[in-house]
Amino acid sequence: MSAANAHRTRQWLQLALICLSFVPVTIDATILYVAIPPVVTALGADAIEMLWIVDIYPFVTAGLVLLTGPLGDRFGHQRMLLVGLLVFAVASALAAYSWSPEMLIAARALKGAGGAMIVPSSLALIRILFDDPKQRAVGIGLWGALASAGSASGPVIGGLLLEHFWWGSLFLVNVPVALGLAAVLSRLIPNRILGLGHAISPLSPFLGLTGVLAVVYALKRAAHGDFLSLVPVMALLVGLAALILFVRRELSAEHPLLDLRLFAIGIFRTAVFAAILTSMTLIGFELFLTQYLQMVVGLSAFEAGLAFLPFPIAGVIFGPIGGYLNGRIGSMQTAAIGIAVAIIGYVAISMIDLHSVGWELFVILAVISGGHALTMSAATNAIMSSAPEERAGAAAGIESVSFEFGAGLGVAFFGSIMTAVYIRTFVAPSGMQIDPGHSLGEALRAAQSLPAAFAEQLVAAARSAYLDGFHVIQYAAIAILVAIGAIVLARMARPDR
Repeated sequence: MSAANAHRTRQWLQLALICLSFVPVTIDATILYVAIPPVVTALGADAIEMLWIVDIYPFVTAGLVLLTGPLGDRFGHQRMLLVGLLVFAVASALAAYSWSPEMLIAARALKGAGGAMIVPSSLALIRILFDDPKQRAVGIGLWGALASAGSASGPVIGGLLLEHFWWGSLFLVNVPVALGLAAVLSRLIPNRILGLGHAISPLSPFLGLTGVLAVVYALKRAAHGDFLSLVPVMALLVGLAALILFVRRELSAEHPLLDLRLFAIGIFRTAVFAAILTSMTLIGFELFLTQYLQMVVGLSAFEAGLAFLPFPIAGVIFGPIGGYLNGRIGSMQTAAIGIAVAIIGYVAISMIDLHSVGWELFVILAVISGGHALTMSAATNAIMSSAPEERAGAAAGIESVSFEFGAGLGVAFFGSIMTAVYIRTFVAPSGMQIDPGHSLGEALRAAQSLPAAFAEQLVAAARSAYLDGFHVIQYAAIAILVAIGAIVLARMARPDR
């Protein structure tokens, strides 16, 4: 084998390992979806606590990548990646053996910190690994494909584990995987330091994370009809103030962590919006589809997980296709195709009866996943291709913020919609004096202590209210994708602005 061929082989091996290091982070974003019923039962979590258990992970990741991306530029992305894998492994063990909702939320937050080190470092290493733009597009396309497939396969893997083990196994499985990858990567990936010498302040990440969490908290309280009380109003004001200070600080900084001046570039700005909104739509919809299949249709965690098999399969197929199309027809054109495909899937799923899980659902979910994989690949390529190599970590941080913030926003936004519709449409059975809570899971738990006849009436009423909320979520998903599709088409009409 010639030296050139050996170099290319080593490059693709390194690419595979880098992408594999990122997969556990993406899987963990959705693996908990099928475990919501057993977690609610085991830990006694209410609706708000359950949303925070799911949501704290992507929001902490999104907030901290503002710091970890530039730190990787300064100290080496391989080193940052290894530390992230170790933190992720420790946090996974803590999450597996949590005994309260608060402990699980804290462990998930620590996992988010580990993910914040892994995500930008893995993407920056790909950016540094390939000098050729077309090879880089393929590499980023593979990264995006595995990101899409990983998050989509979370419910599948979760269902398989719950079929044989307890809910903590969903987290414990990460420990040997993360430690094994860290051992291999420490030997095969060199630690390249780009040498950025400017000081890095933690104030900006603190302001960004505080602002996002405070605003999301206010949003969730508003969904429960508690928006005008003192605590959520103060949370909203504090959150908005923190975000305003964050933006002003970043715009005036000589070396910003999140270079907001890049948003003056039209294609970059459109790609970030596409990343946020498509990730938000996919993750939010996937969460409540999983719950619908389990708590309304009555599928087991294993059966619900199998129903989601089209998501990772289509993601693996369409992600590399997206990478190929990015290099051939352009990122915006690829994104437009992906959005159109996803919209077709969401319209189709709103027209079928989900109680009959058959080949129709398999095809529709494959269409939805394929559309999102094309769009995410296009958005990632557009974001990363606009940055010079020495700012690879900062660019990866922006890309990571976009997808992770979109994932967290999807859970918060669609969760708030579901809670608001559920509360407003739930009609208690005649003569029943019981609080059904603010979610279908709480109602199902309450029904366990009732006589069979009353329990059946309560469950029927709660499922009817949940179905109303799920219909609104389907229409919201379609509306969001139509909006971002219009933005992408407008950008295609004026690419130089």
